[in-house]
Amino acid sequence: MSTFIKRFAIVLVLCLPACAQTWFSNITKNSTTTSCTIGWTTAVPTVAHVEYGLAAGSYTKSSANSTQYWRSKAQMISGLQPGTTYHFRIHAATDNNMVNAAVSADRTFTTTGTPPAALPQIFNVRVSNLTATDATISWATDVPTDGQVMFGLFPSLGQQSQYDGNDATTHSIGITPDHVNGQNHYYFRARSSNSAGVALS
Repeated sequence: MSTFIKRFAIVLVLCLPACAQTWFSNITKNSTTTSCTIGWTTAVPTVAHVEYGLAAGSYTKSSANSTQYWRSKAQMISGLQPGTTYHFRIHAATDNNMVNAAVSADRTFTTTGTPPAALPQIFNVRVSNLTATDATISWATDVPTDGQVMFGLFPSLGQQSQYDGNDATTHSIGITPDHVNGQNHYYFRARSSNSAGVALS
């Protein structure tokens, strides 16, 4: 190998990390509901992979490292959630061991479709209209849900209110214990659910 080529190779390796942002160009993103194809061009032929996650700096997954040295590449990431924004970075290097890899700046893409429902959160649980035989349990949820109250004389509960199947973010349900028998202390939990699952207070 000539002295010029050796020197050029040394400069190339040393410059990859330092000049990372100028080595990537023509970055493209083509999203579907559950996948995204990311394309890019590097200044020289490289092997590369894409790391991605739900937040900048928190890249929890990675595509497989490419096996061929090309300047222009495209990799498809699959198994994604619909309607969700992901952060990603491209890693590229001139050797298979990814030594002195160049890393692109953080970028984002958003999959198409409707995002999956989030598990409801219950807050502002209150007891009102308390009498010797009944009470009203009220609470709020951050997303529309159905509602029901589980209650009983013991922590295991055992009784339940009438089911309210109307999706709403505010809930108010009356409970009447089956057997009062002079007892005035009851345990209860508010229950709300949507397509993501069930939440209990």
